[in-house]
Amino acid sequence: MINKLVLFIDGLLSNNLKKVKNLNRFIALICLIFLIQVMSQENVNFSWNFRYVYSIFLIFIGYVFQSLSWSYIISEKPQIKDLISWFTSLIGKYLPLKIGIPILRITDDLYVDNPDSKKYLYGVLIEVFLQIASGCLLVSVYVLSSFVSESYSFGFFVYFIILICNYLIYRNKYILIVITNSISYLFFILSITFAGIILYQETIIELGLAYVFSSVVSLIFVGSPAGIGVREYIFILLFQNNVFFEIVNFVEFLIVVRLLFIFSDMFSFLIGKVIKALNT
Repeated sequence: MINKLVLFIDGLLSNNLKKVKNLNRFIALICLIFLIQVMSQENVNFSWNFRYVYSIFLIFIGYVFQSLSWSYIISEKPQIKDLISWFTSLIGKYLPLKIGIPILRITDDLYVDNPDSKKYLYGVLIEVFLQIASGCLLVSVYVLSSFVSESYSFGFFVYFIILICNYLIYRNKYILIVITNSISYLFFILSITFAGIILYQETIIELGLAYVFSSVVSLIFVGSPAGIGVREYIFILLFQNNVFFEIVNFVEFLIVVRLLFIFSDMFSFLIGKVIKALNT
């Protein structure tokens, strides 16, 4: 059944590539509309602080590493077309059921004479699985470091040394993808921790770690659009009684972080479009 569906999609893409490209643009427009609606729904007295730009930039750097992971999955090595399609597909997660992500990537990435939609559909599933694995490993390193009364910085250092040594020995691309994903999560943790400093004038790295863990768990619910929802519920459910977060206003914090990621998604989408135009 799946193979028949893939063959149908491949034939459709081969015979109607121009129409599919136009559909790609239409879906991108719809995704932007949904994204704007998500932004309009965040009813909170959000006081902009210029220092939030640093958080947005850190998220963007994290996205760069995640786009590299996608390129390794699809093309075995970094390719500019894969990086571009990853950035421009980010807004697809605001479409209901998140169907915008694979559709935008497939129609952006496909070669005219060699469509292979199966590779991209499975590629998205592999990407999600490796993101979950990488996030869980990184959070586990922090928990283990706390348990043995060791610095989390030392724990992260040992973690990456082990991963790098394994990659140098086995040359397995999936180990490399775990490395790039783990680096991206480190940047997300730094970004969220920095946002916490702006809000509460305290460095609470546990905020970043807890949010990343909630985000990783929410990846399991692949059908939910990327508005306020699953990850925020998980965050509150798991960490509302955590002693590290006594000074944290959960609703305020979660909405601010969500807005920072929305701004980062829009910025990354525009960067992808600009790079694509320069390389056309």
